[in-house]
Amino acid sequence: MSKTVSSIAVVILLTFGLAEGVSRLLVVEEQGVDYLLGRKWRYILPFSYRGDGSVAASSDSSGYRVYDSLLGWSHGSWKHSEFYFSDGRGYRCGEKAFNARVATPERHDIVCIGNSFTHGDAVAHEDTWPHILSESTGRTVLNMGVGGYGIDQAVLRFMRSGQNCDTVILGLVPGDLERSLTTVYNYYTGGVKTKPRFVFNRDGSHTLLNVPCLTPAEFVARPLTARAEAVYRGIAGYNGYVSKEGEWWTGSMFLRLAYSSLEQARHRRPPVYMTAGEDLDYCLGIFEVLKRHCDSVGAVPIVLLIDNLNSIGDRGKSSGNTWSLLQARLKEMGIVSHQFQDSILRAYEAAPANVIHPTEKVHYSPDGNRLLAGLLAKRL
Repeated sequence: MSKTVSSIAVVILLTFGLAEGVSRLLVVEEQGVDYLLGRKWRYILPFSYRGDGSVAASSDSSGYRVYDSLLGWSHGSWKHSEFYFSDGRGYRCGEKAFNARVATPERHDIVCIGNSFTHGDAVAHEDTWPHILSESTGRTVLNMGVGGYGIDQAVLRFMRSGQNCDTVILGLVPGDLERSLTTVYNYYTGGVKTKPRFVFNRDGSHTLLNVPCLTPAEFVARPLTARAEAVYRGIAGYNGYVSKEGEWWTGSMFLRLAYSSLEQARHRRPPVYMTAGEDLDYCLGIFEVLKRHCDSVGAVPIVLLIDNLNSIGDRGKSSGNTWSLLQARLKEMGIVSHQFQDSILRAYEAAPANVIHPTEKVHYSPDGNRLLAGLLAKRL
């Protein structure tokens, strides 16, 4: 009997040892975060953010993207990186305006707010849809987009700016709603940039979590438990146990991998923009904040629903246009929205580069921005 027990114990130990060894071979570390096969959607908990200091250095104010105490990050004054240029107020501009130090006008006909699809990642200023919209309509257009923003940051940036305009166009892709639910950009993939999050009160007022926002340097310098108390509590679905270093299971890569897989499965949810529920209601509260502010300054808010690879992929799982629920809810609130999913999908199916950048493979190509701006111009 003892021999049988010993044999079983040996088999178990050998199996566990083999699993542990294979797990360690499959895990890749990037900037202090462990990923299965280097895939950032297969992160390994807990996050320790071991690193070489590069993350902390990213919180300075010398680059195109800079720390912002209200928004988490923004664009610096008169900065440039590759073919991105910002004016004196940190708004995207062309190279000629940058070199001539052209001052930002106090008033524009249209202000465009949003994330990287509005900012125009991967293309020159002249190939962004806000610039093309200006050329095609003859109206003055300001590009206030910033890469990585949720709808909350986009709205707060406009509210703080004091810019005068007739129309505010909030461009958003599906993931912008998910971003607005959290206080850490891409927390579940090891993100380090912190951001604000709205808290809505019963009387209709609101407050903001994590303001002033922690810088990346402050974020990584804090022990995990301190980070959890200061920031992670603002993340929907956050489980504080995943941030406890020194637990019995954290010494084993195999157990970390198994635990992480269970956590990821538990937090896998359908897209907010297609799902009625408290998350969508929360995001609609942010749209209401935008509407009230626009009413107070005499501007008309318009929501531009921008299709990307996520919504194009979701189309195959839906019986119709994937924006229908969000559009219906916005209409109930009295907010005009525009989407061009059928036209975008036809162009994409004809040739992906008609919409998505052929080498960067995430954001719009110049042709995609021209298509979007042309479709929008007909609606304005």
